Amino acid sequence: METTWDLSVFYKGFDDPAFAADMEKLGTMSAAGLELLKAEEDAEPKLVRMIRHLEAYHGTLMRAYMFCELSMSVNAEDRQAFQNLEHVSTLIVDYEVFSSACKRFVGSVDNLEALIENNPDLKKNGFALLEFREEAKHMLDESIERWMLRMSLSGGDSFSKLRDQLVGTLTVEMDGESHPLPAVRGMAFDPDPAVRKKAYEAELESYKKIALPMAFCLGGIKGEALTMCEARNYPDILTQQLAEARMDRETLDAMWAACREAFPDFQRYLKAKAKLLGHKNGLPFYDLLAPVGKSTKKYTIEEARDLVVDTFSKAHPKMAKFMAHAFENRWLDLLPRQGKAGGAFCASNYELKLSRILSNFMGSFSDVSTLAHELGHAWHNECNREYPLLMTEYTMPLAETASTFNETLLAQTVLRSADDEFAFSILEGSLLEATQCVVDIYSRFLFETDVFEARKTHT
Repeated sequence: METTWDLSVFYKGFDDPAFAADMEKLGTMSAAGLELLKAEEDAEPKLVRMIRHLEAYHGTLMRAYMFCELSMSVNAEDRQAFQNLEHVSTLIVDYEVFSSACKRFVGSVDNLEALIENNPDLKKNGFALLEFREEAKHMLDESIERWMLRMSLSGGDSFSKLRDQLVGTLTVEMDGESHPLPAVRGMAFDPDPAVRKKAYEAELESYKKIALPMAFCLGGIKGEALTMCEARNYPDILTQQLAEARMDRETLDAMWAACREAFPDFQRYLKAKAKLLGHKNGLPFYDLLAPVGKSTKKYTIEEARDLVVDTFSKAHPKMAKFMAHAFENRWLDLLPRQGKAGGAFCASNYELKLSRILSNFMGSFSDVSTLAHELGHAWHNECNREYPLLMTEYTMPLAETASTFNETLLAQTVLRSADDEFAFSILEGSLLEATQCVVDIYSRFLFETDVFEARKTHT
């Protein structure tokens, strides 16, 4: 089975005339859209034309952007992809300027609800239009927006790309050999405790090579976020993020309170794991992801594919068929290698009706679960295709629903036929996933809060 994804569905390469044509087209679409908004006509037909232009503009932009970004994610040293990504980034500024103009226009329409109710094209985009009206209250000043966005290309955007380059090209020295960072991170699941400890220490040591530039990246990205937050008239970063997540502060506070109440249970679990692994003074970080029990089961990629497809064929045949299609048509880039991004993600393209999934598969059940998780995102995106583009923007609180469901169904299915040792490792893996979701995310929230506070007075 092919283990790399196929990007030729976007373009045949950076020298593809279709890529050049789209880049040229993108250079004109913002100006055309702004002229559309200036036209002297009633709000109703103008709104309909605005939506159609936004959809076409977004489709062309995302096709070019994803081709560059996905190419970079599997080869951080792809200079052609990097150079074109820089060009696309400047074109994104033009798109953002037009998008902001659309929101300002929607915010100026007095009888918006009535227009939405009486026009089928507007009604099917009603939620998005009403959200545009709220977002119009937080637009950058029109006279400086383009320049601030362009400056961000040499600010937070550049720092983000530098961060990706640093991590994507970082090698870890271990046993006299250089290893890709994702492969060393995967050793955290190795059944040999000596390997886990050695890999963890080697990973930490490797970070010393990029510590200073990474600190500048963090400071630059957070500094720009604070500046943009103030320019958009939000009182603080958290208020802005909650608005973007369609969540109120009371809901967030209730969730954090539930997390804190559960911490004693997670502490009991981690202490029990430490004891099981022979540690007397708590669980060292390098053993946080350690497999437990005597099961050493490993999966080939083909076995992982068959397990995932078979599991969902019984629960949801349509989803299973979709998953099989993803494997057969090279939607996935599976194995770790030098220059490839770590972790896993799913990227979707609405216009082309497809997704691309990156993973760093090493053969553990956790890796199989990750495939089910990312395919859940892809399925979510597939289900969204029945809605207009503007109605497919979902927030982070919703984004993990389908993926978490897939993980849970896979685990529960495998448990039915697993022997005691394998079942024990699966159940512990579920506890570990919950720990990372609850405890790790909360720790990140505290870290981000402290970083933003510190960044206010430090450059």
